[in-house]
Amino acid sequence: MPTPSAPVYLNNEPFTEEPKAKICTYKECTLAGIPRPLDNFHHKKRGLYGRSQWCKTCVSAYRKLHPDPAYIPDENTPTSKVCTRKTCPFNGEPQPLDNFYSAKSGKYGRSSWCKTCALLHLKRPPRQPRVLRPAPEGFKICCTKMCPHKGEAQPVDNFCKSHRQSDGHHHTCKDCVKEATLNRKQRNLVKFSDRSILFAEGKTKICSRSNCIHGGKEQPVTDYYQHIPSYDGLSPECKDCANEQNSRWCRENPEKVKQGRKKYKENNADKMKDYQHNYHLQVKRKFRIEHWPETKISQIRKRSERKGIPFNLEVIDLLPLPDYCSVFGVRLDYFGGSDRRLWASVDRVKPYLGYVKGNVRVISLAANMAKMDSELDVTVLRPELSVSL
Repeated sequence: MPTPSAPVYLNNEPFTEEPKAKICTYKECTLAGIPRPLDNFHHKKRGLYGRSQWCKTCVSAYRKLHPDPAYIPDENTPTSKVCTRKTCPFNGEPQPLDNFYSAKSGKYGRSSWCKTCALLHLKRPPRQPRVLRPAPEGFKICCTKMCPHKGEAQPVDNFCKSHRQSDGHHHTCKDCVKEATLNRKQRNLVKFSDRSILFAEGKTKICSRSNCIHGGKEQPVTDYYQHIPSYDGLSPECKDCANEQNSRWCRENPEKVKQGRKKYKENNADKMKDYQHNYHLQVKRKFRIEHWPETKISQIRKRSERKGIPFNLEVIDLLPLPDYCSVFGVRLDYFGGSDRRLWASVDRVKPYLGYVKGNVRVISLAANMAKMDSELDVTVLRPELSVSL
């Protein structure tokens, strides 16, 4: 006699009959956010539960607010709307549906272009791809139509390196890239002539380097150098990343840096000569301003040796420097201003004694020159000072 099979349990209870499947009768409208019966939704195969996302009421309200101009009421059936016209995207004119070819996958069962535009497009000669003749090994042909080399093969050294190309070089030669850069620079000079627009307040940019020092965060445009040939007028890298990259390259390539500087000096000899001359003048002038006592002592020493004048001064003999001239009472200028009469100068109280300790003072250049003129007596200008000459 066959052994009875073991009972099947469901939720710790013996299973007696098959459970009934749940049938969904409601769905939530995504526009109104209200659950409604499935009969209130249009049929849609790919939709949830085979219905559309919006209910019929919302669809009707939306169509009333945003009517489709392609639907024109039919005179015979005014209550219904029949599509009788369609807009051609090529010329932008609405035309009757008879002017369009039949297409099952198209809107309203018609093609996107009208018959006239489609025929014009078919009559137009197809675009022929430019076929470049093969170049010998170590050479390459520029793909630019207006290339100055006129399609002739060039050495690969005339092409920039590019890891995106299969041969490792850019498809455009350096001359074409340079010409395009110059043209873009001329356009950007007019476009970014106003620096207030280029460096507008609140404008930000992200550094192009993946390992940026700031971690790829947005930074103000003031943290970028101006680079007119670029599309936005700014350098792709921020100042910190650019300076760090330049410093590292200079440390790794000292010979190239030395050769580059030497070549630049040879090509710009006159410019470098003027620059060095002006630079040394500025440095000397700055040093004289910051170290006025030391500079004056050095000048007086040389003049005394040349003329045989007694000299035993030190820097401490001129200190502290006075702020005003003891003769005219004007403020002394130690910075080489435009008015030479106010410049500070070292004067000998008794000229025959020379530049010795206790016989010098700091006065204005105007007072010193007036003292040298025998016709002008300084004591007449300032008798209350009773200056002994």
